[in-house]
Amino acid sequence: MSPFHGERRPSAGIHVYSETGKCFACEETFNLAKLIAHCMDFRTHNGGYNYHKANMWLEENFNIEYKPYELSRKLVRIDEDEVPVARHINPTTGRFELPKVFLAPFRGGKSTHEYFFSRGFTKETMEKFEVGWDRTRLRVTVPVYWEDGVPCGLIGRVVLPERINGKLSKKYKKTYPVGNETKYHIYENFPVGETLFPLQHFKPKDGLAIIVEGQYDCMWMHQLGFYFTLSSLGSKLAYYKSKKLAPQIEILKRHGVTKVLLLRDNDDAGRKGIEHDAKLLRAEGILPFVTNYPEGKNDPQELTKEEVDLMLDNMRPEGRKKLKRIH
Repeated sequence: MSPFHGERRPSAGIHVYSETGKCFACEETFNLAKLIAHCMDFRTHNGGYNYHKANMWLEENFNIEYKPYELSRKLVRIDEDEVPVARHINPTTGRFELPKVFLAPFRGGKSTHEYFFSRGFTKETMEKFEVGWDRTRLRVTVPVYWEDGVPCGLIGRVVLPERINGKLSKKYKKTYPVGNETKYHIYENFPVGETLFPLQHFKPKDGLAIIVEGQYDCMWMHQLGFYFTLSSLGSKLAYYKSKKLAPQIEILKRHGVTKVLLLRDNDDAGRKGIEHDAKLLRAEGILPFVTNYPEGKNDPQELTKEEVDLMLDNMRPEGRKKLKRIH
């Protein structure tokens, strides 16, 4: 039951490890202190919740030691509440993890299906990748998982057309305020540079992996049957000066990947990404390969299975001149 909107039927879920909960009906998120503050009516002078009073009440009545949260001072905004980003770090693995209850409101939706159907995706693909819908912000959503099925994060993409007949859409401007919304939204500000998508479905082929830019490029490649494709969730692999081995490279090596086909978009950003990635991969003993797009094609989502097969047949080590043209 959820005490936040008077629901009497089972409607809220609680994740024991992260000590957080969410109501599936009103979408209210909470931790133990917020729940107690609401139920005990511990209020501040401006009408908000007094979390300090709630924590002190827990300590006095249930001997739960109250320790101010000091793991991270960095705050991110989610559902109009400010929460410490460090609460999502698993102390055992050191990785960023989300409770599965967080993904519950974003499962399925008619608008999501229409958006992807128009781009050639099948219902099976949308079910496989758990494509969802954020009805509040009007975004399609795709969850990101670690290899063991633990949620890593959630990425949303705007779907409303920015312009209609050449003019800025009023609905778009209201939903995605200019300067306050980008094409993609990283929920909970999870570190996209420390993972690859979709690890739970990735199957390297003879030590080979194909790396594309976006989630949808990757979903399309999987729909074509190329299950050894991963998305770097960006135009290039992430590099961390503070770490001896870049997390994304570490993941590739852990899966036994020895060579990578860099299938970036056929534009300036894609070419710069290839140069960056090739240098990073070579430094870690992974061979980078490139190939040529068929004439008139510039993005993985434009490709057919036959075209990808031909591109694989004609891939070459990065830096070597092309051997033959793909028609």
